[in-house]
Amino acid sequence: MYGKRLRELRISLGYTQRQLADRLGISAESVSMYELGKRRPQKEIQKRINHLFCVTDQYFSQETEKDRVEELMMEIKRRI
Repeated sequence: MYGKRLRELRISLGYTQRQLADRLGISAESVSMYELGKRRPQKEIQKRINHLFCVTDQYFSQETEKDRVEELMMEIKRRI
């Protein structure tokens, strides 16, 4: 869920992974790893992300109704 949320925020501002990485002072590869769910940012980087997007840590961990619907649809498709 973290990676999906980060990607949505990045795209909503019209940033490429490279542009976001430059704003955060990290590599584009790190942004990619975060979005793919293969890595989580360190606390200092997370603070920068939160500040840039005006969100809290909870934003990345709270499940929304849309998330639940998407998960259910994926499960239904697997069963068909």
